[in-house]
Amino acid sequence: CKVDLGGFAGLFDLKAAGFKDPLLASGTDGVGTKLKIAQLCNKHDTIGQDLVAMCVNDILAQGAEPLFFLDYFSCGKLDLSVTEAVVAGIAKACGKAGCALL
Repeated sequence: CKVDLGGFAGLFDLKAAGFKDPLLASGTDGVGTKLKIAQLCNKHDTIGQDLVAMCVNDILAQGAEPLFFLDYFSCGKLDLSVTEAVVAGIAKACGKAGCALL
């Protein structure tokens, strides 16, 4: 299901994904202190990838399949180049994990 940027909710059609009797597993995580290292190195795409990897790992550990990733980006002052790098890393990792980025 395609939702334009700025929507208030992300949608994922389980029936269209081929699931008959689904049980959903959900997880969330944060980047923690790794963000300080990313800032020191001025390398932010790996933060997005790491975040997705940690969440996907938690889902897989439950025996579930990662279907989608719902991101939340918060900062004190928006730096578009940093934001683009983080979101690009998230998108890349979602592609590798086979899950949709909502």
